[in-house]
Amino acid sequence: MPRPVQFYLFATVLLLAGSAISVPAHAEMTEADKQGMSAFTACLDEAGGDEAGCIEKLGRFAWYPRDDATCKAVGARVDRIIGLGGDPVWRDLFQNERCARLGMPHGAAGLPIQPGSEAAGVFTACEDKWGWGICVEMFGRHEYFEVDSKDSCKSSTYLFNKPNADIEIKWWRRLLKNERCWRLGEAYFDTSTVRPPGR
Repeated sequence: MPRPVQFYLFATVLLLAGSAISVPAHAEMTEADKQGMSAFTACLDEAGGDEAGCIEKLGRFAWYPRDDATCKAVGARVDRIIGLGGDPVWRDLFQNERCARLGMPHGAAGLPIQPGSEAAGVFTACEDKWGWGICVEMFGRHEYFEVDSKDSCKSSTYLFNKPNADIEIKWWRRLLKNERCWRLGEAYFDTSTVRPPGR
């Protein structure tokens, strides 16, 4: 199903504006974030830069960018794929979202319309009428998330609050949703409290 023409125009404008946008006023790195980044960087150093190995060892929720260059690379990849009318993988969208929340460089096109805007409820309205899968196909994975729905954010917290959280957390999509809630100042689950797999 083709995406709306206005989507392509919007993505093109974002790409022309540059691959990084300003950070929301409430974006900041917490002490838990600093510790998480330090732990992930230490794992990368020990593993010779093997990101996949560190994710396997620590869990997907434990991913943090090593530095600004990491975030710039993720953001550029996300913006390029969206600009070409494609869908970035959920992992890249989550990583771009985390970079944005931390106040680091990130791709502009990978962030959805902000709450309170006229178009903020478009995805929700589409989902109510056509279902989640069709709307993701129409608007793209980066638009996934009902940005005007606080209940949607509240529901994300229980996904991580289970004894087998390391199994439940296997989808990058869930991490994207939680990270987006966190960045937008809505209810979220602090993934730094989740135990690594097997511990």
